[in-house]
Amino acid sequence: MSFSYPIAFLILIFIPVLIILYILKNKFTEQTVSSTFLWTLSERFLKRRRPISRIYGILSLILQCLLVAVIALAVAHPQIKLPNQARDYCFIIDSSGSMQIKNGAETRYNLAKAEIKKIIDSSTLGSTYTLISCAEEPTVIYDTITSKDSAISQLDALTITSVDSRCVDAMPLAQNYYDENRSMQVYVASDKAYATSNLNLIDVSNNSANFSFSDIVYNISLRKITLTGNIKSFNASGDVNIKLNVDGNNIAETTVSTSLNEDTSFNFNDVDLNILNEDYQSIELILEGNDDLAADNNYIIYNLVQERVNKVLIVSNNPLFLENLLEAFGTLDITVIDEEEYADYKDNYYGYGLYIFDSYNPNELPGDGSVWFMNIDDGIMSDYGFSYQETLDYGDVGVQAELNNRTNSLLNQLKANLTGDTFYVTKYQKYGLYNNFTTLLSCEGNPVLFVGNTPNGNREVVFAFDIHNSNLPLSMDFIILVNNLINYSFPNVLDKTNYVAGDTLSVNVLAGCSSIQIITPSGISNYLDTSSAISDYVLAEAGSYQINVTIDGRVTKFMVYASYPESESQVVETPEIATLSLTGDPEAHYGDGIYQSLVYLFIALGVIFILDWMVYCYEQYKLR
Repeated sequence: MSFSYPIAFLILIFIPVLIILYILKNKFTEQTVSSTFLWTLSERFLKRRRPISRIYGILSLILQCLLVAVIALAVAHPQIKLPNQARDYCFIIDSSGSMQIKNGAETRYNLAKAEIKKIIDSSTLGSTYTLISCAEEPTVIYDTITSKDSAISQLDALTITSVDSRCVDAMPLAQNYYDENRSMQVYVASDKAYATSNLNLIDVSNNSANFSFSDIVYNISLRKITLTGNIKSFNASGDVNIKLNVDGNNIAETTVSTSLNEDTSFNFNDVDLNILNEDYQSIELILEGNDDLAADNNYIIYNLVQERVNKVLIVSNNPLFLENLLEAFGTLDITVIDEEEYADYKDNYYGYGLYIFDSYNPNELPGDGSVWFMNIDDGIMSDYGFSYQETLDYGDVGVQAELNNRTNSLLNQLKANLTGDTFYVTKYQKYGLYNNFTTLLSCEGNPVLFVGNTPNGNREVVFAFDIHNSNLPLSMDFIILVNNLINYSFPNVLDKTNYVAGDTLSVNVLAGCSSIQIITPSGISNYLDTSSAISDYVLAEAGSYQINVTIDGRVTKFMVYASYPESESQVVETPEIATLSLTGDPEAHYGDGIYQSLVYLFIALGVIFILDWMVYCYEQYKLR
């Protein structure tokens, strides 16, 4: 036996104190009077027949001394070692969307937690616990902790996601722990049909029934909506009712008959949306059926809020080609002025969504809108984010421009629908970049078309060449590239409002944007980075997200909806969808456990000690 706090044995000093108190306690003199003489005689007669009464006065002292010793022992926290009884546990819990399916009154997720808590509660003190959650990606929640209470409380606080995930992705993490200790007991709690090797499966699947939406396609034109889709049935059949609501008002509904584990189509044709005087905010599909997963019974279409100004100012002494090119898109309001007029009256030109400076260097950057620089050389201001180095001229032969082959959200947007045609540049400016630019095209490693942000937070596009000095206008990709650059320069905050849980939401950061707040369906608030042109966020929950964008002090609210993944709506998995295996031969070298339940007995004896003193004081100073 060992003691966690041996200093507690100083409490034993109270034993001699008790003895001194009993020696010095008041002695009462008993005097017999005639009225009590017979009673006194009878008491003496009884005492002779109860020899134990001779030590009655010292029993309380003995008991109290023993209790002081027991209290000291309890505070010292004795621990009895149990050889080879403590084990290391690693729990992998499936936090994917299907774990929200109910098994009776409880979800599969809560049932999995309950099974893990049983194992922790029944384990020997001194064991260690590791918890890995399989959500968007496997995450270690805690690592080899020894406290049962902490392990259980953190398990209780764990939340489920709506994404499609598999526990097989957590095997590399589990393998690392298993390599360190082949005696570790590894448990996987999931509703998926896994085959296992060297670990234990806690299966929380059941024969639940579920209906869900899938394959939703809609078109809104002239304030009328046409919508089609399927109802998927999993381990279920029967009639289901589908409602079509606009801003909470039911405008149409239909009933379809489903068959067991089959898809059933439904549609709404040319349904009038004019139930309100103003534009709609949301259109919602509601599925009413008897199933065990409510999260996939809704589908919401939000009205896409537009926040863009399509006014363009071209500053150029030779604008004809550029002006005709932009006018071909038909959505831009274009103003053209020469360099001299802009230099003299630049304060009169503001409020444009895009400023294009063709072979011209302004003295200062506009305070609003996006900026295009095309073929500028000397006199570049320091706040442009790049500097002129030299002009490279390749004559009639030219040099090939290469497309950036990397991928990210911004490059994917800029390269959307490009075929990858080869084109050449005969003359370009060599720039040095010292801001955080993204290069789209380069010649011999030198950037010739790149994008970024100005110090004002405006989007910036830089052509290091005159488009007349290239065969780019003859390329099939030219119109597509310019369209992508226009969309980049005139961004909506959001490009769409419908996603699937687990998708990445890309939010365009407009000029003057100071904050982007995202509120999840469960009410958690997050703030995105506004220092780059596009900010990404993973939609880990199914449901409606609110996005509050602050631009020049004005807050605009946007809404997006993440639908439930179809793969997670399936309540009955096919056998052995994957094998969960740990490599290595298991061992049985366990650590020493700890037994310390005697502490509860010590607490009880301490209570008895206090009660004994209370009774003693009551008898000594009140009854007599």
